[in-house]
Amino acid sequence: PDTRFVEAHDATSALTLAADNPDLDLMLLDLRMPGARGTDTVRAMRSAAPALPIAVVSADEDANVVADLLRIGVCGFIPKTDSADVILGAVA
Repeated sequence: PDTRFVEAHDATSALTLAADNPDLDLMLLDLRMPGARGTDTVRAMRSAAPALPIAVVSADEDANVVADLLRIGVCGFIPKTDSADVILGAVA
């Protein structure tokens, strides 16, 4: 009941959101959101907010991309093809 959601409409606003909200518990980040450059955006977020847990949500399920994301330090990868129940369970 005390969960608060904040939303960014593009990669630039996601970086700003992370900087302006250092108390965030988790960021769900889409690799293909407007202005995003795939793993480069995740690296930029890692630099801007190194302690913020990031879970990537993406339709791109390439094993090499997922492995790269895990090396960068994301806490999880959630395929958009998963059911709503699986996605909810991943972030709960």
